[in-house]
Amino acid sequence: MVRASRGFVDKILLPEFTELERALQVYLHEVRLRVIREEIYDDTSDAQEVPDSLPSN
Repeated sequence: MVRASRGFVDKILLPEFTELERALQVYLHEVRLRVIREEIYDDTSDAQEVPDSLPSN
């Protein structure tokens, strides 16, 4: 909890928090994509390929 004037919160604290929150979201998105790409889709040697498994329209 912070005790600060409304002007300080609006002009300094909130913009800084918003920028840091956005940077964190971008970073977490990149990490999530990297983990999915490297750990989940990396080894497909045991994946069975099924040609024409879906009916064509």
